[in-house]
Amino acid sequence: MDPFQLRYALHVRETLNIYAMKEAAGFLVGEHDFSAFANASKQQMKGGFVRKIYRLDITEMGANYLFEIEGNGFLYKQVRNMVGLILVVGKELLPPSAVETILSSRCRKLLAYHAPTAPSHGLHLMHVMYNEEDLIAPSGASRYSRGIFQTQSKCKLLLPHI
Repeated sequence: MDPFQLRYALHVRETLNIYAMKEAAGFLVGEHDFSAFANASKQQMKGGFVRKIYRLDITEMGANYLFEIEGNGFLYKQVRNMVGLILVVGKELLPPSAVETILSSRCRKLLAYHAPTAPSHGLHLMHVMYNEEDLIAPSGASRYSRGIFQTQSKCKLLLPHI
């Protein structure tokens, strides 16, 4: 691995099956209950676990894979858990359909049993978009308040491949 990428990309020694990873990623696109992918208890998540993934693209870029994930918000460690599971599928340790099974189980322990959380190497928040009406301060709020509510965000993860 390029030593200049050590802190900015996750190194995976095994050969990855990009077709299996793309198939697995397809199960995560759409609006789902991502309980299995959150590192938070139900008591901590008062807003719920339902999130919408608009796209999850995996692109080969020379010796790297680029994961681009766009959604209306992310749970704590959700992106890292999703990438960790997709990498296990890419190593052909699980079939792509396992993603659908784990997602529908809503069981964090099931995911943890099959896939580790991917390290944060290479994970970057690219940008956050807001609806204009969400930037208007609520009535009665301090004049310094903005009433901001996150509506869409996008993450990218760069992985070198062999």
